[in-house]
Amino acid sequence: MKRVCIVTYHISSNYGSRLQAVALSKSIDKLGYEACFLRRFTARFFTFRHPQMVYARVCRKLTRKTNKKFFTPIPYQISETRKARLDQFTKDHYREIEINTDAEWKQIIKDRVTFVSGSDIIWNPAVGYPSFYFLDYAYYAKLPCMAYASSIGALELPKKYYGAYKRYLNSFRAIGVREKATIDLFSGIIDNKLTKVVDPTLLLTSEEWDAYADKAQYSEPIEDRYIFCYFVMHDQTYWDYAKMVQEQTGLQVVVLPMHHLDEQQPFTIIKDGTPYEFIDLIRRAEFVLTDSFHTGVFSLQYKKEFYLLRRDRKAEDAKFNELLSRYGLEDRVITDRSRFERKQSIDYERAHEILQKDREASKRFLAEALSSCDR
Repeated sequence: MKRVCIVTYHISSNYGSRLQAVALSKSIDKLGYEACFLRRFTARFFTFRHPQMVYARVCRKLTRKTNKKFFTPIPYQISETRKARLDQFTKDHYREIEINTDAEWKQIIKDRVTFVSGSDIIWNPAVGYPSFYFLDYAYYAKLPCMAYASSIGALELPKKYYGAYKRYLNSFRAIGVREKATIDLFSGIIDNKLTKVVDPTLLLTSEEWDAYADKAQYSEPIEDRYIFCYFVMHDQTYWDYAKMVQEQTGLQVVVLPMHHLDEQQPFTIIKDGTPYEFIDLIRRAEFVLTDSFHTGVFSLQYKKEFYLLRRDRKAEDAKFNELLSRYGLEDRVITDRSRFERKQSIDYERAHEILQKDREASKRFLAEALSSCDR
């Protein structure tokens, strides 16, 4: 069975990032491959033989301070119980590899492993010079590469990186991206065709996700009717709004916290949650409040009433805009945080008809792209 190595954000405190990785891995396995995740590449002699790889890593080091400012969230101190549960989730759902020696890398080359640049905003130029998530090591080893639902999450691309974008992405056998905005940004920069595909979490149906949600465990029972809150960014105005909604509806607010400051909110806090609880809490919620793309995706999957609070990051608007407009969910955005008005009429029958077509088209893309890498 041929191995396919996915390179994406798969170890994260963000449940959506973890679940997109699980979904892509499972979808690749279903096509008859054995998917794994690359956690680290440190084959030194190979790296030093390619000056461009050395240059890229030096550039990333030099921009580390800027990168941390952009990407590092408020420090989140997780409990030992949650850490243990997340570690177990990793063991149960990821096949991970590390390439730390040239001997290990030579075996990968001998096996002709296919490398997949996976989903999420892995191509954001704020990370620094394009390298790891652009699969530069696979490029120089002449291994087959492709992308599935990769995203940029930026409003523009630095011209100083154009050469690297062209070098690596023009060598990919197929490129699937999550947003049309990514296609527009690369237009005129690279020659390769880019195809819009759905986020990996949408490759699986809600019935398939039920198997994960059924594994949820809680230290205390959750009421039957509740508002589920999951916020990626820490913003006190989110919580002020949630409090107002609670007072207006009389419903319990259940929170899966991303940051330790969120645990201080006067709601029901699930401190030791995992992706299992994330899916289950959406599945069972009366309705959902979020600033999270993947929470919106799972709300769509489970036909939930949900409301989106915009983040203060204009560069990330594209992923929300395209999801909402594609499935007729534009009215899910909260434009006035001074009041709450329930909007329960969502045409999920039409939305799911479109979703099913998008899902099938994306599955075909994935199968054909992997097949092209076999040749």
